[in-house]
Parts: sequence; C-alpha cells; structure tokens
Amino acid sequence: MSEVVVWGVGELGAMFARGELCCGNTVVPVTRSTPLNTLAEHSCDPARVWMTMGVEDLWKALPSVPLHWRQRLVLVQNELLPPLWEFRRIEDPTVVSVWFEKKPRTPLREVGSSEVYGPLSEGVCDVFEMLSLPVTRLQGRDQLLRSLLVKNAYILVTNLVGMGTELTVEQLFSERGPLCRAVFGEVMKVQQHLLGENPKDVPSPEDVWSACLGRLQSCPDRKAAGRSARERCLRILETAKELDIEVPTVAGLLP
Repeated sequence: MSEVVVWGVGELGAMFARGELCCGNTVVPVTRSTPLNTLAEHSCDPARVWMTMGVEDLWKALPSVPLHWRQRLVLVQNELLPPLWEFRRIEDPTVVSVWFEKKPRTPLREVGSSEVYGPLSEGVCDVFEMLSLPVTRLQGRDQLLRSLLVKNAYILVTNLVGMGTELTVEQLFSERGPLCRAVFGEVMKVQQHLLGENPKDVPSPEDVWSACLGRLQSCPDRKAAGRSARERCLRILETAKELDIEVPTVAGLLP
C-alpha cells in the first residue's frame, strides 16, 4: 500500500482519488487550506502527486511544490506543453491527456482512450483500470507532443468557436466548419511557437487536425463549449500578444 496526494479535489480529483483507493492506496487530499509545508515535512512521502486543479491554479501551484514531490507529479490539465512546466523547474512529470468528461451531477462521458506518458505511467494506468476507463501508454516524447497538441487544439477550437452557444461538437463543425479551421490555424501557430522546437520534430497541422476530427466522431453530441470557454479565449489572446502573433479570427470571437 502506498500514500498518494490528490491536489485539487474537484470532479477529476475525486475520481482519481477513488481509483487510488480501489488500488489499496492511502489518499491525502490537498485543498487551498491545507498546510502544505507541514504536510510535506512531517507526514507525507507520496508515490504520486495528482495535480487536478484548473489551468490557472496549476501555474500558481507548481512553484510551491515541495522539492521531494517534484519527481512524482501527475499533471492532469488541458493546455499543457513541456516548456510551460519546464519554465517552472518541473523536469520530468507524468502527463495525462484525459479524453473523458465528468461534470457535477452528470454521468461520465468517454470521448476515447486517455493517454499517459512519464515515469509514473504504470501506476496511473492501474488507476484508470480500476475506474474501468480506457488508457493508452505513450512511448516517447514525440508521441507526447502529438497527444498534447491534439488535446489542446480540440479543446480550444470547440470552446472558442462554440462560446456563447448550445451547439454540439458535431453541429459546430457542420455549421461553422470554415471558422473552426481558421481558429485551428491560429491556435496551432501559438502552440508551435510555445514549443519552440524544430518543425521536423513537431506533428504537422494536418496530422493534428485529422486527429481532432477523429475525436469529434467519438462523441458528436457532446456540448462544444464548457464553462471556461471565455477564460480559454482570453488566455490564448494574452499568450498570442506576448509572442507577437496575430490571431484576428480568435480575437473576433469575443463579444
């Protein structure tokens, strides 16, 4: 039996905590009121530290991660790319691209097999198995980059183009296909610039777009935009401005 930390006990955090309990592990929850330093110094030497809060909260929390926890992180967010955690001195986290949806008072909905990469992949896959959720273990950084780009593009395009509507993803791509493609192109410019890698080492936009369409077909009646759509739009606009990248189509989506 191992001790694990679940940092952020919302819908996803509660699910993964249940999976860890089913694996026979002790779960230590971390909330905003948890005395983190006291916990880390005196009582907790976790096998895994699940980071399951929102994107903005994650970036604020990473600098405060105790040093001896940093090799045990499991990042479970959208809008992730290696430079974003490397900048915060997190060198080798385990990263999960979650392809299911769990919202309050609604059943879980699968969009496909989730994907995991990193040193703690085996334990993470055990948790998914206990939850009866499909998961694929990635092999190599190239597969990780593709996985993250596909997830980011899918989430950003559906949320940005669907913002302020009740459209499903199928309706979105059917009724606003050209707009989806234009937003995708601008999103990919920002994502590729953030990566800062040799273009030969990054999946092509055509490959990422094709993969996004494949995910669309897995759950066509899913609502396109979530509660964080506006925040995602503002975030991509802020990042584009910092990188001096023009994204006029995305900018035109804000009311």
